[in-house]
Amino acid sequence: MDDDVSEKRPLQPAADGWDDLRVPQVEDEADRWAWLGDRHDTAAPPDLSRCRVTAVLVTLDAEAWLPETLAGLSRLTHKPTRLIAVDNGSTDNTVELLERAERHGLVDAVVSGPSRGGFGAGVAAALAAEVGATERDRATDHWLWLLHDDAVPAADTLQQLLAHVILDRGVDITGPKLVFPRRPHGTGHQISEVGVSIARTGRRDLGLDLGEIDQGQRDQPKQHLGVSTCGMLLRLADWEALDGLDPDVPCFRDGVELGWRATARGLRVVTTPRAEMVHRQVGRAGLRPRGAGGRHPDRVDQQLGLLLIAGHAQTWRLPFTWLRLVLDCLIRALGYLVGKAPARSRDELATLGWLVTHPGRIRAYRRRLRQRRTENDSAELISTLRPPWWWSLRLAVESLTGTVSDRYRELAGDSEAATLDELTGDDFSTVGEDRSNHPLLVPMVIVGGLLLLASLVAARSLFGFGHLDAPALLPAPDRLSELWQSAASPIPGAPGVAPPPWLALMALGSTILAGQPEWLVSALLLGVVPLAYLAVYPLLRTTVDDRRVRICAAVAYALLPVLLGGTNQGRLALSVVAVLLPMLVLAVRGLVQRRPRAPEAWRGGWAAGVVLVGLTAFEPSLILVAIVLGAVGAVWLRRTPRKVGRIGLAVGLPLLVWAPWWPALIAFPGRLFAGPDAALTAAGVAPQVWELLIGRDVGPGLPPLWLGAIAFGMIWVAAVVGLSRRPRRAVVVGSWVAAVTGLLGAVLL
Repeated sequence: MDDDVSEKRPLQPAADGWDDLRVPQVEDEADRWAWLGDRHDTAAPPDLSRCRVTAVLVTLDAEAWLPETLAGLSRLTHKPTRLIAVDNGSTDNTVELLERAERHGLVDAVVSGPSRGGFGAGVAAALAAEVGATERDRATDHWLWLLHDDAVPAADTLQQLLAHVILDRGVDITGPKLVFPRRPHGTGHQISEVGVSIARTGRRDLGLDLGEIDQGQRDQPKQHLGVSTCGMLLRLADWEALDGLDPDVPCFRDGVELGWRATARGLRVVTTPRAEMVHRQVGRAGLRPRGAGGRHPDRVDQQLGLLLIAGHAQTWRLPFTWLRLVLDCLIRALGYLVGKAPARSRDELATLGWLVTHPGRIRAYRRRLRQRRTENDSAELISTLRPPWWWSLRLAVESLTGTVSDRYRELAGDSEAATLDELTGDDFSTVGEDRSNHPLLVPMVIVGGLLLLASLVAARSLFGFGHLDAPALLPAPDRLSELWQSAASPIPGAPGVAPPPWLALMALGSTILAGQPEWLVSALLLGVVPLAYLAVYPLLRTTVDDRRVRICAAVAYALLPVLLGGTNQGRLALSVVAVLLPMLVLAVRGLVQRRPRAPEAWRGGWAAGVVLVGLTAFEPSLILVAIVLGAVGAVWLRRTPRKVGRIGLAVGLPLLVWAPWWPALIAFPGRLFAGPDAALTAAGVAPQVWELLIGRDVGPGLPPLWLGAIAFGMIWVAAVVGLSRRPRRAVVVGSWVAAVTGLLGAVLL
């Protein structure tokens, strides 16, 4: 092997088929801002001729991205002394590509690694095959450079890494700045990783903002707990002293695991951000199902994080650490489920199951750690390199506020499709100038604020001390404990008869509202107009194109509980139905339209089932409507079994949740039509059919007859006009079917 590493011949196309690789020979893009001055130091580069570098490239099923990686290695200004490629049992053309690269001098040797082994096992196999060469180089400055098959180094990556460790002899392990591939029409590379740490809950801490773009703000070397194994550079002697990568951490967390042990041994892990590599992260993206990450890389990543935390925990703290990890998994699973991400919730529960069922793996890892030498003063340094205890809480708050903000902007932005004038310039633009960009000044928010203000003004006399009273309103318990006791105990005077299901939801809602049952009742009755407006507007955005029609329809729907007299009469069921019914329609729409094999395909079924739980608790008769419509939908979608399964989930969830109540319902079928609206007086004369057409019910608190006639008359006129204009549109036809069905149900009741 030639001692002059600078004379290593570059990769050249030949006539025997090397050009069949179609390696893109791309020139480095010129720096458009060079006139501002070089961002790097202008000092003479250090002498790298005495540095010997063994580079190990680990591959697995990489034919789609390996050519670009090999092209990047061929353009290095300073090439490694030897480049060893190890393949961990690829089933595609990866080995053929490596052998062709070996024939042309880019790769010095191709080694077979363990079938489906991890990254560390592949590196160990490569070094075992090169044991003779490494033995001869022990007296020299010999470095080991680890490479992933989905990463493309910049031309000066290795040169920058070696220059850093030569100029700063205190650096033992270093790694480059990793960036994601540039997006089409993107403004720059998004930073993927520049050093990594680990929180006390096992979550990765990258120290980066979400979607942070590389603008040189992270180009100062900094000590970290670990760096990624993608591009990691360390002395071969240190690698052997640390026994390489741990076999129980085959991927994802292997870099921080090695860095943690190295820091405990007294070594320094410092990043080299001036060295840069484009990293695709195909393993984390689930594009390498045969790899160590499998088909659920997020789940494997979380499991390895828990392994590191439990392995490094002190013996007396291990029970508390284990309890904290369990609670963290449960809280995150619940949060993802509420956030309508059931796949992420399932990963959290699977991670928790792994933690409980694999104590032997944790004990073995802890045993290996105890056998390795550590420095006495390293614990304090490691503590400073890890995020504080409240880091996970801050991250959860930022995630929650970001989700709420995105949801608000999505709802309040009310962005119409861009017109040709808006896309061609300012000379002819007539629409965009009149639209405010402030999220609080869009029509949807202004109308919602006016409705809220009108509700407060209308109910101004009801605010204060005392109890809210209405003809159809049952008395609320004075204490939350009494409400929970009523929800869990049989009805007094009727042993064995379970209480109605709406009591349990009222107890749950009262618990959330500081344990005050009357606060929840007041919010549902007095705030039903703005709540119904916020509930129906997202549905109308998906079905009505014209913004003016959309806002008018939302306002009309929000005013229905008042026009029907439900607010004055204290009918809780009407308020709950007015708020939850649009949510149910939106969930059913997603259930039907979402692709059957989409990652979150069951979200619509879960969402519809949860909403049905609330609806059927306050209006039990709706379960009959849900069963009938579910049967019709199952017949209609019989060619798509997965969608039929989601319909079964939506209908079956309320049946399962309210299972304790069904025996009482069978014994007293009339309870199917009895909600929380009390019947304190005898039923009067039923209204006529024409009165039902204008929302005229029985009892006190109804609005004037002329007001109901005008409001509902306009609604019926708009419905007839819509039917005459677009009689075949599914939204119009479906709305008419729902209206006629509701009218028939009202007549029968």
